[in-house]
Amino acid sequence: MRLRAVFDNEKGISLPLSYSYLLQSAIYDALSNLIPDSHDFGLNVNGRILRPFTFSRLAGQSRQIKEGFISFTPPINLHFSSPLEDFAQAFANGLLKNGGMELKGEKLELKSIEVEPEPPNIGSIDARTISPITIYSTLTTPDGKKKTYFYNPTEKDFTVQLKENLNRKAIALGSPVRAGESFSFKLASRPIQRIVKYKDFVQIAWDFSFKLNTDPELIAIAFDWGLGSKNAQGFGMIEIVERR
Repeated sequence: MRLRAVFDNEKGISLPLSYSYLLQSAIYDALSNLIPDSHDFGLNVNGRILRPFTFSRLAGQSRQIKEGFISFTPPINLHFSSPLEDFAQAFANGLLKNGGMELKGEKLELKSIEVEPEPPNIGSIDARTISPITIYSTLTTPDGKKKTYFYNPTEKDFTVQLKENLNRKAIALGSPVRAGESFSFKLASRPIQRIVKYKDFVQIAWDFSFKLNTDPELIAIAFDWGLGSKNAQGFGMIEIVERR
């Protein structure tokens, strides 16, 4: 289930360029009205806890970047999505109860919230990121140290990891469908690298347009949950674009 919330603030709002943690905290605050343990809630797949939601970057009528901060002019839009309908409804109800949300001490008043249409039941889409996708592996160096390797979308293993991640999400939701040999991911634009700081961690992520071919149920999961890793930190949300 996917939602679009629109907020207002008379003077606009200014945030650090890496504001995903602030936004995630506001989302958890809204969720906590109906799901008190929302910070800890997740779906377990072979010992991995997957947080079942994602969200977009903020989008204002205009924006300005200056000296490490980004300013938005209202109205300000946020997309939120979860494959669990009750989870998405809890977020909507939290926003309605709170009258909006607070970011860095600034109140964003809720103007409207609506449910967005589900994707068509097809096995092929053209899409683009509305929050960057990150794919990574934790490797062990010869001296025994742990190292995080972030995949570039032009690498073959990016597609392999993307496919495996989507299959884990299907398992978490109890779906028998898996991405098999017919799975296809192709870039439709040059990837733009994003360096995103989340708390004290740095993530390398990418914005791009792409074509995805797989089972319609998996496309619905990608649409509602996002692609790649760290979705609940504001990574991997996509939107479908019309084919020309």
